[in-house]
Amino acid sequence: MRIIKFLKLIFINLILLILLLFILEVLSFIKLAETYNEKLDVYNTFEYFKYKRIYNKTRENNPYKFRPIEYRNPHKRPILLFGCSYTYGHTLKDNETLSRKLEDYTNRTVINRGFNGEGASLIYFQASDPIIMKNIERSLIPPKTKEKDVNTDFEYIIYTFISGHPKRNFLYKINIFDRYFNLRYELKNNKLERRIIKHTLLHSSYTFKLFYNFINNKFIPSNTYQELVFKAEIEESFKLLKKYYPNSKIAIIIYPDGQNDIYINKASQILKDFKDVTFIKVADYIPDIYDDKYWLYNHPSPYALDKLVPIIAKELNINKN
Repeated sequence: MRIIKFLKLIFINLILLILLLFILEVLSFIKLAETYNEKLDVYNTFEYFKYKRIYNKTRENNPYKFRPIEYRNPHKRPILLFGCSYTYGHTLKDNETLSRKLEDYTNRTVINRGFNGEGASLIYFQASDPIIMKNIERSLIPPKTKEKDVNTDFEYIIYTFISGHPKRNFLYKINIFDRYFNLRYELKNNKLERRIIKHTLLHSSYTFKLFYNFINNKFIPSNTYQELVFKAEIEESFKLLKKYYPNSKIAIIIYPDGQNDIYINKASQILKDFKDVTFIKVADYIPDIYDDKYWLYNHPSPYALDKLVPIIAKELNINKN
């Protein structure tokens, strides 16, 4: 009798587990099919993943669906932005983003190469590919304009850093709430090496991710290792960018992201070793940055960016006119 009860209990638990996984799968594909509010004027989720995938297969000028370029004074040296959704402008319209507001304020072209869910890995991926960098330079030239009539020497290269960026450098465990695989690197013999997992529809499955993690038994690397990879990505990226644009200046905006202040300070210390870099710690200039008015869906609001842009221009000595 005890064996029968035991078997019944196992059977019931298996049924419950299957039901739970089924619910997770339903939620998984419902989430995949979500679209943002049209009023926000952002790309729907299906397009988002389509462009994420093809980035591993092509070097086209805009495979990531980066923000469109608003051409300004062609004789002024342009500005190049890197970063994550804070740079890209998650949920914001094109005219509400950091890049557009910086363009309006400085009257110079600003290229926005940030994207949701990314960070240092995306900077290094672009900087280490001469074709991509050439495409960035070509994108500065408006249609029906000769290259010689446009200043393509970036005056500033600006990276927006949040404390979560070092954590985005692992590819050992698949987060069941991630909808995609981002670009990832690891350190081998003190050199960055790219890790690639082919994206298939199966990767959208919660069940697949759970079993993947269980079978591989690989866990998130230590914070120290994450920080080492992150630092290597930034260091190598800056070297490459300075090689392309030796006259450019580099700046890092350190933006709070809702994390504990202690961790933000600890993470931002990683960047302090870099020389000839201008640091702008947003909380030093906007003490009440944690107020709700500065945030929209856990990202910088247009109000926050309106406050930030004049600070950036002043600290970097970028002429307004």
